Amino acid sequence: MDRILEFASNHYILVSGITITTVLLIQDFYEALTRQHNNTTAAGAVTLMNQENSLVLDVREPDEYAKGHIEGAVYIPFGKLKERVAELEARKP
Repeated sequence: MDRILEFASNHYILVSGITITTVLLIQDFYEALTRQHNNTTAAGAVTLMNQENSLVLDVREPDEYAKGHIEGAVYIPFGKLKERVAELEARKP
């Protein structure tokens, strides 16, 4: 035990780095386990839209939506999402 403490005191930067890395890895693992929604890539999203009965919700601002959007996406600006949530319930797969 004395040698471990001696090593830690002589190499405190290394020990700090290992400790921080370990804590961050544990935090990421915990968040992945408790996450309510799955993360995906753009290619993964296209696959899900093609294979499953899915709903694409676009919450961007009107000017952003006008520049381009996914065909068939439900458009509800983020600021109006709470008052229009009933529309989503009606389209629930």
